[in-house]
Parts: sequence; structure tokens; C-alpha cells
Amino acid sequence: MSMETLLSRSFDFHFPAVDTAVRVEQQESQIVLRATRATFSPRRKRLFIRHLAAEGFIPDIYLQFSDFDESPGISWRVDSNWLEINSSGLAQGKQAMIRLAASAAVLWVATMAFLLLN
Repeated sequence: MSMETLLSRSFDFHFPAVDTAVRVEQQESQIVLRATRATFSPRRKRLFIRHLAAEGFIPDIYLQFSDFDESPGISWRVDSNWLEINSSGLAQGKQAMIRLAASAAVLWVATMAFLLLN
């Protein structure tokens, strides 16, 4: 395993209850947490950071994390620029919508023809 791999890692988490995604980036000497929305309270941020340390995603020194001001090696940002749009999913969605619109049009024409012929 190369040294660069050890120095820079990222993990993605999704919290459906608050409709927020979080990317945890571990760089050389800093942990950056990027959330898509500002839905985490300070208490929930602290608990999440402790959970990350307990599960081994970030160093164990953050198990006793108590405040962002006391720990300069960690920062929490609201930033959704890291999200990537899946082009294949976008194409599949577009194709499904075209099929749905075509089906609805055929059904509408069939219904109108039935009504007008009776």
C-alpha cells in the first residue's frame, strides 16, 4: 500500500432521516467533514466524530473529541460540491420518463377514441 493511500482517504455516509450526505476526508494532518446540508447539531457532530473514531475511520485520538475550537485538526463544512452526478442513472431516468409519457399519450388517445366512438 502506498504512502499516499494512507495519507488521503475519504468515506461517504448518508443520513436519510435528515436528508444529508457527509463525506469524511482524512488528509495528512487534518480531518475534513463535508455535509450537503446544515442539519447536524453541535452535539450530533461530536457524537458522529466519536463514532467515526470508534469504528476506525479516523484516528483514535478523536474518541475524546469535545469541541471544534479545542481540536484544530478537524473541520466541519457545509459543501455539496463533492457530489457527483451519475450519468448512467440520469440516462436511465430520462428513458423511463419518455416511456411513461409515451404510455400516457397512448392511453389518453385510446380513452378519447373509446369515448368518441360510443
